[in-house]
Order: sequence, then structure tokens, then C-alpha cells
Amino acid sequence: MYIKILKRRSGRNYIYKGESHRDETGKVINKQEYMVQIHERVIYGDWDYLMQYIECWREKDFLFWFKLVCKLQFDVLKLD
Repeated sequence: MYIKILKRRSGRNYIYKGESHRDETGKVINKQEYMVQIHERVIYGDWDYLMQYIECWREKDFLFWFKLVCKLQFDVLKLD
């Protein structure tokens, strides 16, 4: 499983999780599930709003929550 934060032309970010695997013929199959559509200012500014989403994900899918928190922390540290 991997997590991507993808910026679209409209200026919004989409956080989604994806899974890739190979079938019997060797063809790669990708499955992507969009989790939330948020503005970039929410990721880097409005933490209360973002924490509501993060807490909801923690209850549903702990592995996704852990990877998301690590990715957000890495992206914020990378900007400094």
C-alpha cells in the first residue's frame, strides 16, 4: 500500500491510498481509493480540521493512518 498526495489543476489536493499487485499473467493491477479532497492550506495550516479526518481514519484503518501521518510529517519537514 502506498499513499499519495496529488495536486490537481484546480488547486486542491487529493489524498488517496493505492495498492499495486501483479496477476497471474504478470500484468500490474493498480487499485486507488480517494480518501479526502482538501485544500493545501488545510494540510499546512488548519490542524483542527485536518485532525478530524485523521482521527476518523485511525479508527477505520490504522496502517493507512500511520503512513499518512508519516508522509505529512516528512512533507512538512522537507519544506523547512
